[in-house]
Amino acid sequence: MEKVKKAKEVKITTKNGVGVLSGLASLMADNGVNIESVCAYTNGDMATFSFLTANNQKVKDLLKGKDLRIEERDVVVLVLWNRPGVLAEVASKFSQKGLDLEYVYGTSLPNSEMTTIVFSSKDNEKASAVFDEIVIEESGKSF
Repeated sequence: MEKVKKAKEVKITTKNGVGVLSGLASLMADNGVNIESVCAYTNGDMATFSFLTANNQKVKDLLKGKDLRIEERDVVVLVLWNRPGVLAEVASKFSQKGLDLEYVYGTSLPNSEMTTIVFSSKDNEKASAVFDEIVIEESGKSF
């Protein structure tokens, strides 16, 4: 199973309001775009949505010309064992290597063996390499 992969997310910033997420998600669904992961939050009267999708280009094309700020950002997607302390181990290794994480989000299903974490740092190449080291060092332990 793949444990780490580099990906791109579509980050959309717009004025916050009732139904904004519904509108974005429906637009993608109606056009056959699968949402693999989402993070959403507000800051004042603005809303930010980060989507990992099966077709970022299609999402960008669908939103072109709308009153939104759209950018595509590099992220790293980790698939980890869903056990206590795994995220702490990964975060500790990143800290030891001097990696400054910009943001992290993730989820798992109840009773699932695996969890998915999405993060971005100022150096995603280095972060991916650190995670590869962790997998080798910790094989047979947490991962």
